[in-house]
Amino acid sequence: MNDATHYLKTVDAKVMPSKVQSFAQNSKHLIHKLHQNPENEKVFSSYAAHELRSPLTAIKTHIQLAQLMVEQQASSPKLQQSLQQVHLGIRRCTQLLEQLLALSSTDQVLSDI
Repeated sequence: MNDATHYLKTVDAKVMPSKVQSFAQNSKHLIHKLHQNPENEKVFSSYAAHELRSPLTAIKTHIQLAQLMVEQQASSPKLQQSLQQVHLGIRRCTQLLEQLLALSSTDQVLSDI
C-alpha cells in the first residue's frame, strides 16, 4: 500500500487522458481515505466510550441508591423515582448502542464496496 500511496501522490490526474482522469482522482481519494480511517476509528471509539461511560455510571449510582433505600426501608415513592432513573439510563444506553451498531454496519457495507 505504501508504494501505491507514494506513486499516486506523484500522479497529476489533470495531465492524464480524460478517460482515466476520474479513475486516477478516485484512486487518490480512496487511498487518502484508507490512511485516514484508523485515526477516525480511534476518535470514534474514544467518543463512544465516553458517551457510554456516563450513562452507565449514572445507572450504577441509581442502582446503588435504590439498594441503599431498600436496606433502610425507605419510602416507596423515592425508591420508585430511583428505579425510573435506572430505567431511563438503560434506555439511553440501548439507544446509543443501537446507533453504534447501525454506524458499524454502515461502515462494514461501505468497506465492502
